[in-house]
Amino acid sequence: MTNYFIRDGGNEVGPLTMRQLKLKSINKDTLIWFAGLEEWTKAEQVCELRILFRTNVSPSPFSKNRLNKMWNNLVKPNFKKTSYHLNFSRQRKNHF
Repeated sequence: MTNYFIRDGGNEVGPLTMRQLKLKSINKDTLIWFAGLEEWTKAEQVCELRILFRTNVSPSPFSKNRLNKMWNNLVKPNFKKTSYHLNFSRQRKNHF
């Protein structure tokens, strides 16, 4: 587990786990250091921390209702309703 240190203004805070970094609500410009880094680096430049700064993707321009209408009007009529009934019967053999 990696222990991170952050520079908050003039203070160095740490060691912190990834979970603690999430709770601190660091931003992309927060300076980070951990064992393996030669110098303090902006958080956005550390690969494993990029997940903290992902923004939510905007929803699809197609609403669920609109997609259902498209399906019903374009695709659904081309399918034929087919049902298959499988009848498995076991025959008894009488051995007397």
